Amino acid sequence: MEHSPLKVALIGDVHANLPALEAVLHVVEEEDCGMVLDTGDVVGYGPFPNEVLQRSRESRCFGVRGNYDRWISRFGETHRIGLHESAKADRLRERNPVKHASLRWTFETLTELNMAYITGLPKRREIEIDGALVVLLHGSIVSGNEGLRSTTPAARLRRLATLSPATVFVSGHSHDPFIRTANGKCFINPGSVGRPGDGDYRPSFAIAEITADGVSGDIRRVDYDIDAVLKQIRAQGLPPRIAEMFRLALHPSLLPSDFFLHVS
Repeated sequence: MEHSPLKVALIGDVHANLPALEAVLHVVEEEDCGMVLDTGDVVGYGPFPNEVLQRSRESRCFGVRGNYDRWISRFGETHRIGLHESAKADRLRERNPVKHASLRWTFETLTELNMAYITGLPKRREIEIDGALVVLLHGSIVSGNEGLRSTTPAARLRRLATLSPATVFVSGHSHDPFIRTANGKCFINPGSVGRPGDGDYRPSFAIAEITADGVSGDIRRVDYDIDAVLKQIRAQGLPPRIAEMFRLALHPSLLPSDFFLHVS
């Protein structure tokens, strides 16, 4: 009997955007994907942190911890009384009050179960799929804060390819979707489900067939009810600039330098 390759859904950077995640998971179910891999940043900025984490568990997603997940879990471990009591948080509040307000609200909103869930997420996973070794990361294999992009020099990818026996590298963080090859290895960034950065608010994700013989797949976009997210951001009393950021769907580096200074 001929073997049918496993379809794998690759998602990431959901940023607590439940309607966007539901739209993507609907496609994942229609495509009959047998596995979901998540590059992290499940929470941060969006108004549905508990709902998104519950949905992630329900979908039996294999995930890793992103930088926003890490910040929240650290606040949970060391500043249980309140996010605002951290000296580092004080500096963040001065430099980026919008992000500070988002992180504090998320910290105060998460249930103990969901806090334990994101705290327990690993920095990386290695998964064998049909004879191919896949490494799942948030950033690069060198740093969780290195966001690989469609414009990352090929020489950099070739260097990273030598640092692991994996043949497939799946990462997020940059919110820049791509599928590229280097040194015969495949690098995939599915982009952002919840907070795309290219001016297109529609969630970005990938569906791929991964085998020892190679990777076949593509980047997908799907529409969703973005107004439901904007409405919930306002209902929760989060800074209006967060709603504007979701609506514009631009990476923070593309927004005005003073964009995150206004919380009202």
